[in-house]
Amino acid sequence: MKNIPLPSEKMYKTTLIEKVELLIKRMRWKAHLYESSQSHQSNPMHYIFKSRTCPPQHKDLIPFEEDLVKLMKSVTFKKFFNKFQEQLKTDIKSIKESNNVFVFADKTRNLYEMNKDAYDKLLIQNITKT
Repeated sequence: MKNIPLPSEKMYKTTLIEKVELLIKRMRWKAHLYESSQSHQSNPMHYIFKSRTCPPQHKDLIPFEEDLVKLMKSVTFKKFFNKFQEQLKTDIKSIKESNNVFVFADKTRNLYEMNKDAYDKLLIQNITKT
């Protein structure tokens, strides 16, 4: 249950892009709020709630943002083979392709695979036995 497989290249790149976008957005907001707080006092309630609008682009952050984009483009992957990771990958594939239900045991961390009808029957038997 605690074994974590390696992400695919596509998943890694997607997550990387999302996190870099969030970083840039936060940095732009910080720069914008820093400059606007120097020019006039703003409402303290303004900082509590997250904004859905995009922050304005800051001229001093443009070179940094361009370097981040270059850094993301230069990420390369190498083929990695590990017997354990390959086994995890095949297990995940078989779980995703399975039409059965995976059920936890009562007092252990074991998982059991059974079809839906057998699970419903077992559930009804255990609920109505007392």
